[in-house]
Amino acid sequence: MRSLIVLVTLALFVGVAAAAAPPAAKPDPIIPTAKLPSHVSAPPGQFSLFADFKNKGELRVPVYFVNRTRKPVKFFTYNGQPFLAWEYEARPGKWKPARGGDGPLCGNDLKPFVLPSGTYAVFDGDVAYAGFKAKVRYRLDGKARPVSNAGEGLVSHDDLSYILVWKTTDFALLSKIASGEFVPPTESADYRPLAIRRLAGPEFDRAKAEAVLKRIAKGSDKKYAEVAEGALEFLRRFGGK
Repeated sequence: MRSLIVLVTLALFVGVAAAAAPPAAKPDPIIPTAKLPSHVSAPPGQFSLFADFKNKGELRVPVYFVNRTRKPVKFFTYNGQPFLAWEYEARPGKWKPARGGDGPLCGNDLKPFVLPSGTYAVFDGDVAYAGFKAKVRYRLDGKARPVSNAGEGLVSHDDLSYILVWKTTDFALLSKIASGEFVPPTESADYRPLAIRRLAGPEFDRAKAEAVLKRIAKGSDKKYAEVAEGALEFLRRFGGK
């Protein structure tokens, strides 16, 4: 019994000590270039990106941001990650977005990041879990340079079809997707609801959009009919003349 009391008392003191101990400090993400791994290519005098496809994981590709200029380099991060555009080679020499850009949901976690001269930091590059093989690369979103080296990766049909539906201004194409007449290639996603909602946008002729939406709303598939009703309601309230 006495030994049990001693064990409980020790456990209590250990627990209190652990609770009182300060949390471990996070490692500094900024590292001197003298410690740069030997396989990482970073030209002298430049700010460069290196995608470490050799150490690619299921969830990320390590992307080295290396500043070998004489001045600090500044860019923004969201939740600790820079806005990295991810591209694939659609045909020789022709690069296209592999995934739509994600803007910040809240400004609270949008912060400037300063990379001093002679240092580097490592961030996460996107990867796809399914799709077709292609050459991929990374760059800071909205900037032509720097561009990382290219390596083999997967490009998701879901991501490419999302970009198509979200950005197209082709009313005929969008109407066919919204109506189910044309189904873009995907792994699992259904972009009909997005296409239906986009028809209510100001870039399209209201009368033509209403005609398509009314046809979908009267259709037998309740799932898409409800989305079309919502789009029509949006047009009635905010669509103007």
